[in-house]
Amino acid sequence: DGNTGKLLALHNDVRGIFFTGSSEVGKKILQYAGQSNMKKVGLECGGKSAFIVTKNYSNLKRAAKILAKNIFYNQGQICSAPSRLIIHEDIKEEFLNYLVEESKKYIPQDPLSMSSEVSYLVSEEQKEKIENYIDYADKTGYKILSCDEEFSKGLGFNPIIIDNVNPDSKVAQEEIFGPVLVVITYKDIKEAIEIANNTKYGLAASVWSDNINEVNQVAKELEAGLVHINTYGEEDNQVPFGGVKESGIGRDKSLLAFDEYTEIKTIWTYLEDL
Repeated sequence: DGNTGKLLALHNDVRGIFFTGSSEVGKKILQYAGQSNMKKVGLECGGKSAFIVTKNYSNLKRAAKILAKNIFYNQGQICSAPSRLIIHEDIKEEFLNYLVEESKKYIPQDPLSMSSEVSYLVSEEQKEKIENYIDYADKTGYKILSCDEEFSKGLGFNPIIIDNVNPDSKVAQEEIFGPVLVVITYKDIKEAIEIANNTKYGLAASVWSDNINEVNQVAKELEAGLVHINTYGEEDNQVPFGGVKESGIGRDKSLLAFDEYTEIKTIWTYLEDL
């Protein structure tokens, strides 16, 4: 309930608010904290995470398999989903062949059946939002790939891949929060880094290369709270999780999380000589 959240964030007896959700709501919570008692705020918000595949990575089939799982397995309803594929132009065609084949594993099924692997979208409102993005991509002239001609079934959406996307376009900049992947090509790795950082978000990212110097340089330059090298979706409670820019503030998990939920207090004591 939005009203309940607002009341909590404005309440002077509440000393902290820790929120996971959209960047839009996260900004409101920051405002409410400032309007009330300057309560502590931790935010894990939206994302438009980059998945960079270089021409120096040899196992494209593996990369496609991991990408398909992380963008499609929960109908894309994941803040850290790798929703932007940034790929070298020389390997794009081969990679997309693997990716479309892998996407067939993530067709939504009856959410009430125990045998279903992928369920439906959270609401009609979310489905309509995704449909509007697909319509926009179609009218813009982008190539739309899917494992099935019929994208939508009930509240389920088949995996959608939008090819040849301009990195400044609406579908490349805004969080869709659905099973929609945009594909952006690049010529050199510096361009890939610029495209990856060209967003208001900074939650997660990934870079794929067999060149250790390349992956470490890219990882350092990416503006993201979490960077994966030749993998994606690896998590552990011992490792901090959180974003930069409009993806949020603070860190969850790991020992650093204790700092989010506590206050440091200093006590000085004077002891007289006996």
